[in-house]
Amino acid sequence: MAELFGFEIKRKRADEVEDEKKVSFVAPFDEDGGMQVAAGGYYGQYLDMDANSAKDDRLLIRRYRDAAMQSECDAAIEDIVNEAIVADEDSSPVDLITDDVEGGNKLKKVLKEEFEGILKLLNFKF
Repeated sequence: MAELFGFEIKRKRADEVEDEKKVSFVAPFDEDGGMQVAAGGYYGQYLDMDANSAKDDRLLIRRYRDAAMQSECDAAIEDIVNEAIVADEDSSPVDLITDDVEGGNKLKKVLKEEFEGILKLLNFKF
């Protein structure tokens, strides 16, 4: 160990070396706003306008998730999700609309109370 201008120069301990070798399961985040793009392959999609090949919702969901693996689609989905839910300080992002409910004001009041109870059970903060 040597000291130069008030700084210590020393070897790393074994546990510090092991920490550097560990790989994180979280994708790296670039502070400058840049994006890493993996190259060297290709990715293809096709559009089935009639939706004949999808037999049920499970297959459609799988197809959409496969499409989301492409970086451009993933970025577009992230933008859509971020812009879809708008929350202000004055209003809640979710609300129960009882305009078309038949049964009078008493039923509408009960539905609103139950909806607020469900939000409390879910610890929904707004």
